[in-house]
Amino acid sequence: MLEWLIIAGIVILVAIVVLAFFDMADVVIDLLTSLFQLVVAAATLTIALLAALLNALKRLLNKQHNGIIP
Repeated sequence: MLEWLIIAGIVILVAIVVLAFFDMADVVIDLLTSLFQLVVAAATLTIALLAALLNALKRLLNKQHNGIIP
């Protein structure tokens, strides 16, 4: 999985360099803001899923502590 992320990062970096080389600064700025929004959305989703997982684990441990078989 890490290899795919590295490859995607390299491809995005090459695309930004090519766009900058052809003086398409507005496209580069739009691309960077879109990528930043994607990173924020992915981080938010990861945090939400982790919170749901920890909540489910807490409920499971609470049931076991009270003697209730799940």
